[in-house]
Amino acid sequence: MNRKIRQWFASAGALRRRLTTFGPYLGAGVKVAHIADDFSTATVEMRQHWFNTNYVGTHCGGSLYSMVDPLYMLTCARNARAIPGLVKSPCLGIPVFPVITVEF
Repeated sequence: MNRKIRQWFASAGALRRRLTTFGPYLGAGVKVAHIADDFSTATVEMRQHWFNTNYVGTHCGGSLYSMVDPLYMLTCARNARAIPGLVKSPCLGIPVFPVITVEF
């Protein structure tokens, strides 16, 4: 089982394809646009739809957090960088845009 899971995430393209079909990403409308072959950078985007918009018309904070969290951890782990402690209460001052793109 462990070897099969490692094969799923062996290459950047395989990881991108798996994350594109990841349930929380599908539910929030998140798309993994690009992952570098050496896992040094990744680009994730989320278009604004009725299902990821909050009461005041901006992207939901939970959707923004779920968009970044798994990929940041995976790229850090693949590059053997230190992973900072978990953020328990993120504060994002993001203006209203129809598409949010994150590159790290």
